[in-house]
Amino acid sequence: MEEIDNKNVDSTIGFADISKLNKKQLRFVEKIASTKFVLVFLTIVASIVLLWVGKLPPNIFSEIVQWTVSAYILGNAFIQSKWGK
Repeated sequence: MEEIDNKNVDSTIGFADISKLNKKQLRFVEKIASTKFVLVFLTIVASIVLLWVGKLPPNIFSEIVQWTVSAYILGNAFIQSKWGK
């Protein structure tokens, strides 16, 4: 069995030290760790589950997905604009 070097392991997630990630990987980690992303992800997952169970009609599901993705894009655009800084 392979031993893990404890000085390079982040105790919160149990993976390799985040400082060893390249720039592209760091941007991905920052993006998925944002509150907006987590809320959008949970909304989409909950909508899919409700659609699969039959509690949500397809037309309402499509509206939820459209509004959720639109709000996410609008939030990112606002943050990158001169007003969001």
